[in-house]
Amino acid sequence: MVTPSNLWKLGLLTLASFSHHTVAQSADSASASTPVTDENLSCFADDQLCVNISRVNTNTARVTIRCQSSVGWCSIGHNDNGSAQMAPSTVYVLWNDGSDIVLSQREATSRSLPQASDNVAYRVVDLGTTENGSMFGGTFTIDITAVPNSLDLNQENTFIYAVGDDTPSGSSPSTATFNRHTATGNFQVNPSEAGSATGGGSAVSTSTIIHGALMIAAWLFLTPAGIFVARFLKPKLGVWWFRLHLGLLLLAVIATIAAYVVIFTQANPHFSIGVHSYVGIAVLVLSILQVGLGFVIDRLFDPKRMGVPWWDMLHWWAGRLIFVLAVVAIGLGIAASGAGIEWWIAFGVLLAGSLAAMVFGQVMVGQQHHKE
Repeated sequence: MVTPSNLWKLGLLTLASFSHHTVAQSADSASASTPVTDENLSCFADDQLCVNISRVNTNTARVTIRCQSSVGWCSIGHNDNGSAQMAPSTVYVLWNDGSDIVLSQREATSRSLPQASDNVAYRVVDLGTTENGSMFGGTFTIDITAVPNSLDLNQENTFIYAVGDDTPSGSSPSTATFNRHTATGNFQVNPSEAGSATGGGSAVSTSTIIHGALMIAAWLFLTPAGIFVARFLKPKLGVWWFRLHLGLLLLAVIATIAAYVVIFTQANPHFSIGVHSYVGIAVLVLSILQVGLGFVIDRLFDPKRMGVPWWDMLHWWAGRLIFVLAVVAIGLGIAASGAGIEWWIAFGVLLAGSLAAMVFGQVMVGQQHHKE
């Protein structure tokens, strides 16, 4: 548990009475819970978000959230089925709109922008910033009978958190929009025991995992294998080099299309479009065109040709460009998803292996051309 002593001082909290279809709640109504101090705050995402969740009574939880002022918004939530996935879940989002600290209760569904809850379950105790402005946040209570989840305040529960760089557009708790998180994860806490949390693992959705796995398979295994066959194994394989090359690259394109079907059927464009998405769309479109170009080149092949035609060279360099773009898209996707270190390890190992195979082939065999 990270507990930096200078994160927050309760006496420095400047109150801001801003609530979502509620009125500010007096502090004595939640006084039955354990007092929050720096020592029982748990911090995540490189200390960008600190939290304490404690039990007031059987149906009421008291939540304290503190966020670094450098972030645009921060949130915690609880999955409806008690898992560590981001959806479906009820989340509580806080941000500083420049004059007030805004608290909004949202319902997260898949990768879409979480929408404002119809049934508001929280009451504000206080909201504000530290005296030096380094952090913002506040304290509120939650009536767990008013939210569709499986919270039991007498035992350990799994919560999710998220942090975003950009400040939401607007100050309305119900209509403000915000961009996708830059850090996310989960933690465990027993509200009946002091309220400090443990954990901090990744909370990547199943659709994101499938999307990432398909893209990694397509561009860090199938595509390098197809390129290796075409560049280094023509004489050894005879006519089979083209069949293997075509088959591997077709599988890569099919996997890429499947990856985008999975993710775009789950995504709200406003919430998920970014640099990763634009680069990924370019990979998808260019890879389909590249397969088409390959078929054309095969039809144009002349065994009596005296040199390499320009369209072959275009095919080679287009393939290299698409591979680089795909690697960039995968790296951006891992970073944006908040996936764990194991994804970066797999990405690094497969990329290094692909590049090492190309270097080995170039040094030991060299580029091979059709037998005349």
